[in-house]
Formats: sequence, C-alpha cells, structure tokens
Amino acid sequence: MAFLKLNKTHIAAGETFRLSVVDKEGTQGDVIPYTISGTGVVASDFVEETNLTGSITLAANLTGFKDFTTVSDFPTGDEYVSVTFSSAGYNSMSLKVYSSFDYATEDKIEQTDTFNDWRKKSNGLLA
Repeated sequence: MAFLKLNKTHIAAGETFRLSVVDKEGTQGDVIPYTISGTGVVASDFVEETNLTGSITLAANLTGFKDFTTVSDFPTGDEYVSVTFSSAGYNSMSLKVYSSFDYATEDKIEQTDTFNDWRKKSNGLLA
C-alpha cells in the first residue's frame, strides 16, 4: 500500500515539518511527485523552495521524505491556513499553519508524548 504521511498536523509559522512517502509495492529509486496547495500559498512561503511541486525518491526501505520549513510570516489570515500535500495515486494530507504570534507549539501535546510529557504540558489537568 502506498501513502503520504506528515509528522505533524499543525505548526506555527516558522516551524519545520516532514512529508514522507511509503510505497511497499514500489522499487528503490522510484520518484514520487508531490504538489503543495492552499489558499494564498506560494513557494516563497517555504524556506529554500522555488516551486509548489517536487518529488521524493524511494530509498532501499521503500520510503522517502523531505523536510520543509515555513517562513515566520507565513500568510495565515485570521487564524490559520490549511496546506494540502497530494500526489496522483496517493492519499492527500493537510497541515494547519498558525500565526507564530497566535499559537505556541512548544507546549502542544503530540501523539508520541508519554503520559509524563502530557502531564507536564497540561499542568496535570484532564480534558
């Protein structure tokens, strides 16, 4: 089964995230193209990017990845902007980019956090 994967679901402007591809039916060296889209999103909203399209090459383990960093003045509008990553024949993934002034990510709870991490970040409160 082939799919795209993001290591985060939301970030603040200026942060880094990773787009991964897994294609267990592919072969090493296969090139998987991707497209980035979103309202008002342009290539210059990502550090060192010149296009909203690109590709990821599968390694020997039939996975590949590319790291992206958003600029600190990413055009988030009033709250956030959704950025979608897609590739023909694969699923699409979306990432919410919030203004760095309105959203602090250092305390957000991640899926990979341990209970102790969660306890510290939430100040011990149950939701």
